[in-house]
Amino acid sequence: MALRPEPAIATRSSRPLRLQRAAGRVEVGWRRRDGATVIERLFQSGSSKARCPRDPDRGCPDVALLNTAGGLTGGDRQDTLVRWAPDTCAGATTQAAERVYRSAGGKARVTTALDVGDRAFAEWLPQETILFESAALDRGLLLGLTGSGQALALETLVFGRTAMGERLARVDLSDRIEIRRDGQLQWLDVTRLATPADTVLLGGALGGGSLAVATLIYAAPDAPALLPALRTCLDGIAVPAAATALDGLVVMRFHHSDTASLRRSLVQVVGRVRATVAALPPRLPRLWHS
Repeated sequence: MALRPEPAIATRSSRPLRLQRAAGRVEVGWRRRDGATVIERLFQSGSSKARCPRDPDRGCPDVALLNTAGGLTGGDRQDTLVRWAPDTCAGATTQAAERVYRSAGGKARVTTALDVGDRAFAEWLPQETILFESAALDRGLLLGLTGSGQALALETLVFGRTAMGERLARVDLSDRIEIRRDGQLQWLDVTRLATPADTVLLGGALGGGSLAVATLIYAAPDAPALLPALRTCLDGIAVPAAATALDGLVVMRFHHSDTASLRRSLVQVVGRVRATVAALPPRLPRLWHS
């Protein structure tokens, strides 16, 4: 009796495993109606979501942005667009700090566009972005203002999980902040950090070993005239900080080796600044305190 041949044993493909990546997009539009600022447009897709928490003590409405993927890694994509119509006053924040994990290939790409209309007051107050060892991130923030529009924008970077004593050695970061008024470039700030990151972070430009840095920008036609008043907002804080005036801008820089101290100082300063420039209560979004 003829024997049947043994079936061929299936072997694994030599092709590299294609990992699932997260992609999200959110668009928010504010407009003026019956003397108040209200949501005109809300679009969300993929891992990007938006919620509108109520906090009447803030003095203006907020939108809270969420990344349901739980963080970013190589190959992820996140796009955010927020528009403020003329005469509106509103803020945007994030539900929690954003974490950028080790990349198994490629960069996480994050783009944020803020469009501020004439006579509007916009706040961009996301919580920290934390870079893990071997993270790869390409991030860009474009702030476009029209006429006499005003904006208060904050960005904070944390280099490693400081509570665990992690210090970055391998990282690939490209971070860009661009500000334009009526289409004209006012400020362009580009940060690049690559391996060996631990050596670079010891340099004077990044605070001589600081593990967290923050930039707070107030953009308004009369911003330079407010520089003396805004410098007083830095009084008594626990971290090194300085402020300078440029054409239509006041830029504040902060750095420290303790992330918690930096965060507490930012809560104080941002509150003081919004009270100074917009006569709003000195209060950050509630999510900053949860």
